[in-house]
Amino acid sequence: MASPVGAPGLAAEVAMFTPLVHDLFTARYSCIAAFTFLIYDYFLILGSEIEHFWKKGFTVGKVLFFFNRYFGIGLLALDLIVLFTRHTDPNVCMTYLHTHFVLNVLSLISVKCILVCRLHAVFGGNWRITSAFLVLICCTSAAGIIFDVMFTPTMNSIPFGFSGCYFSNLPHAFGFLWMPPVVSESILCLAMLGKALSIKLNNSTQRNSPLLKQIIRDSVLFFLTNLTLYLTNAIIWTSSSSQGKIFSALWWVQAMPSALGSHLLLNIRTSQPRNTAVPSGRRSFELIPRSKRMTSDFESQPVKLEGIIVTTTVDIHPY
Repeated sequence: MASPVGAPGLAAEVAMFTPLVHDLFTARYSCIAAFTFLIYDYFLILGSEIEHFWKKGFTVGKVLFFFNRYFGIGLLALDLIVLFTRHTDPNVCMTYLHTHFVLNVLSLISVKCILVCRLHAVFGGNWRITSAFLVLICCTSAAGIIFDVMFTPTMNSIPFGFSGCYFSNLPHAFGFLWMPPVVSESILCLAMLGKALSIKLNNSTQRNSPLLKQIIRDSVLFFLTNLTLYLTNAIIWTSSSSQGKIFSALWWVQAMPSALGSHLLLNIRTSQPRNTAVPSGRRSFELIPRSKRMTSDFESQPVKLEGIIVTTTVDIHPY
């Protein structure tokens, strides 16, 4: 019996999409793994979360914790819905692409704010340095938006009844979207390492602060993890055309900062209070309840006020 008209063309089209479908199956498994990791981490520290956040008063730290923790879970849940849903309208995939980019920028800003709060504390509440870090965050976000506008990729739904979306056109230059986060993460990491080195070389009394050591240790580990993820994505997006690799690396950029950022905040909340004094004139973030406020033990010195020697205590603890 003769083959139906158009069958060879259909077979060629199916053969063309076969590697793509295989790549997207790989991406699905990676997304499921990242989402499972976040859910496992969620239940792992849920008891501590309830004790140290749900039962405490409203603070900026509490807002950052909940936004960072639940935003990451919600973002990966959205990815899973798109990956496992059949889309007959290609506009759905483009809407998802732009929405996903905006949500990722918000997630990046949230994580950077947590890190800047820690740097603010380590640098003794110096608002000039903190302002420079905030400007760096704004520049990173603006650069990402510019890349998205200039080199917007195209995303379509997969034919033949398959679920999910794929990049039908991904400009090579779009891979450099990851370079601004790499640069900003490197600067923040070097700033933290530089401060730690100066404390050690100057033989400062800050060396004996367990709180300061914990902040620096956790922050450096967080910086290095994020930097590795951003570099990995930058290399893959600029050197590989495999959508399985592109998507697989992307999910972990969403999962790891969400989990580690939550642990950064929680570790400080669970630290033992230490009541020491710091120089006056240092402004603070209202990030922990006043009933449980811990003052920084970075440094202490008397302040002369109208001929009277007094010691002032100002809270600059970031969480």
